[in-house]
Amino acid sequence: MHLPARAKRLVASLAAVVAVTAALLALPAGQTSASAAGLAGSQFIAGDIIDDAHFFVRGAMSQSQIQAFLNGQQRGCQNSSCLSLLTLPTATKAADSYCTGVYQGASSESAAAVIYKVQQACGISAKVLLVTLQKEQGLITATKPTSSALAHAMGYLCPDTAPCSAGAAGLFSQVYGAARQFQIYRLNPNSFNFRTNQQASILYAPNAACGRKSVYIRNAATAALYNYTPYTPNAAALANLTGVGDSCSAYGNRNFWRYYSEWFGAGTSPFGNVDQASVANGVATVRGWSIDPALPLAPNPVSVKMTVPSGTTTTTTVSANGSRPDVGKVYPYAAETDGTTLHGFSYTAPESARGPYSFCVTAAVAPGSASTSPATSFGCKYQWYNPGGTAPTTSRLAGIDRYGTAVAVSRASFPTPGVPTVYLATGDNFADALSAAPAAAAQGGPLLLTTSTTLPATTLAEIKRLKPAHIVVVGGPGVIPEAQITALKSATGIAPHRIYGADRYLTSQAVASIVFRTATTAFVASGLNYPDAISASAAAGAAKAPIILVQGTSTVADAQADAFFAKATTIKTVRLIGGTGAVSLAVSVGIQHTGKAATRVAGDDRYATSDAVAHTFFPKAASTYYATGTDFADALTGSVAAAHAKSPLVLTHLECLPADQAQLLLASGASSAVLLGGEGALSPQVAQLGICQQDQLARAAAAASAK
Repeated sequence: MHLPARAKRLVASLAAVVAVTAALLALPAGQTSASAAGLAGSQFIAGDIIDDAHFFVRGAMSQSQIQAFLNGQQRGCQNSSCLSLLTLPTATKAADSYCTGVYQGASSESAAAVIYKVQQACGISAKVLLVTLQKEQGLITATKPTSSALAHAMGYLCPDTAPCSAGAAGLFSQVYGAARQFQIYRLNPNSFNFRTNQQASILYAPNAACGRKSVYIRNAATAALYNYTPYTPNAAALANLTGVGDSCSAYGNRNFWRYYSEWFGAGTSPFGNVDQASVANGVATVRGWSIDPALPLAPNPVSVKMTVPSGTTTTTTVSANGSRPDVGKVYPYAAETDGTTLHGFSYTAPESARGPYSFCVTAAVAPGSASTSPATSFGCKYQWYNPGGTAPTTSRLAGIDRYGTAVAVSRASFPTPGVPTVYLATGDNFADALSAAPAAAAQGGPLLLTTSTTLPATTLAEIKRLKPAHIVVVGGPGVIPEAQITALKSATGIAPHRIYGADRYLTSQAVASIVFRTATTAFVASGLNYPDAISASAAAGAAKAPIILVQGTSTVADAQADAFFAKATTIKTVRLIGGTGAVSLAVSVGIQHTGKAATRVAGDDRYATSDAVAHTFFPKAASTYYATGTDFADALTGSVAAAHAKSPLVLTHLECLPADQAQLLLASGASSAVLLGGEGALSPQVAQLGICQQDQLARAAAAASAK
């Protein structure tokens, strides 16, 4: 039962608990399944009644599965209020921070539909909702439910001695309200008595004279159950799982555990921790501990998946059967009566290769366990092995969006006002910024971004902070309206200079003609997509060379590019970035016919091309800059910072660092790695220089092909 507005849903006050009537102690009606004989009270773990993975989940059951379950439980129904038959009107509920999905109401829908849709809207397992309906009012097995039972279905805001709070009565309001309340407990833990990772003193019954039990609450789901029904079963209640105990017995949480276990199997998964993952003195070591709560005295298998610097992955299974008395002290139910706790695991392997290692650990249920849970991931640990050296440090430059990230990059690279030039390009498309980035780097200033309608306030503030001598806008009035130029001049007192051509290709040539008049080298990349040009931007900026965009897939020479190179007499060398699928052989031959020496830098895909550019132009560097290979904005502005630091910009994956890029970082001797963009662009694993595994590489390839 959820304790009602005794605290307006905010604080489950134990002082108020004493006032709850003895109805809380009554054993709910309901049939005992045949599987009850397989349960024993000794299996009940007060601090781990059910875990978060089973409780807070949207996909536990489909609507048809819920309906089939109700049909199976309610044979011999005697009225239309049985949940297998009941239909009812429901109201639309807008999404909020607790129920993040919209509940679309209907004039008539089944109880199964209500349970399913609340599961989807509020993220509470349908299994949890079904069990709560049973433990509160016996509604799952009831063959002749009363209107009162339906009104009080989940016990939500319905005191035993008074009517339900306004708007709380009825199956729909009860199920939705209780589910939302469970999320309130989870998201506002400090507002309630019971919290995750807390040693709590929990009453056995409303009568405080019955005593208390000290319980270590392991997860938010169990904490939610205690906040909803703040009693733990005593020995008498656990000794008679299907009946009554004594005058000090309470049954709510016992029955929740019992029904869930009978109907759906153990609601817990193996848990534990990786205490150590290291490579030292030629040996890789992983140590930790694991417990399967459904069979807590038995060792369970643990798999260690190790990926070495070459990218090779091996998986080894070990048993969590090592002595860990420290674990037994925290989880006494996992210790033998003499205190022996055999739940430690250890893995070692000889390893001597330099570079990054990843260790990903999962724990399976113990042999003979009642749990049907899949293996539980304990996450991954990442280690950089470099005897005689150190691991590169990592940092991140990011804002709330691409415009904010551009500002963050600018502040990091140009902390002191008084830069020679600030370049401004649209953040809505990549074409003009591809040309602007090396120009900004060559002239000693940042590249900032604007929109096609208004200049972001953060961008304007950064321009004012920089106090540039000049402002250069790359792109025509159709891309950056003249009104922005006027507003910029008014705000800064500087008349911006605009550079543009009739299209992206001619704009790149215009930038080259104005900014790089004496350049002896030019970079050429496709203007149809951004990855290769972005990879070249840092190299071009550091070399004070332009990037010329071409129609790379053309089957004939690019006449516009050829005309430009024929006139650009100072340029002697052309670097073609990307394979022949990006800059065709016909385009390459046309450029060479203008008298230029053209060489190609390319890889099998955008990432390999980025690696090749970094290796060719920055074989040694103090830093390496990383940006996502599936978007352009962070990389474009970051390439200026990379060029300013005379460091490469490498396109990498959202989730991880490929093995070849890790080796490139090691070979360059870089002491730092700088990530461009937030965690939505480059994950925390990349920030730890975590090497990719095969499933991550497959996802990255799919993401790149979609761009």
